[in-house]
Amino acid sequence: MIYRDRKLLDLAHQVTECQLQLPGVCQGHSAHGCEPAHSNQQRHGKGMGHKAEDIFHVAACHACHASSTRAGASPRSRSGTSGSTAGSERSRSTCEMAG
Repeated sequence: MIYRDRKLLDLAHQVTECQLQLPGVCQGHSAHGCEPAHSNQQRHGKGMGHKAEDIFHVAACHACHASSTRAGASPRSRSGTSGSTAGSERSRSTCEMAG
């Protein structure tokens, strides 16, 4: 079963500093809050037609989120955290995040 939690995703909107920070793409700061960018890793629940589990997201600016979604890549977050308090094991897993 895929884990979904709207309150967890809403935490990304409270973060104003992009955690993904893709070189040449990142806007760095979002005054209106970041977006929850889900992992593109199959091990995080990503599959054909559905997103990874909500615990595997990172707070990203719009530019980084859009770029990582288009690329389907797995860039590493500089901070290695999701910007939330989801737990150390979950936060460790968010270091390979995208769209």
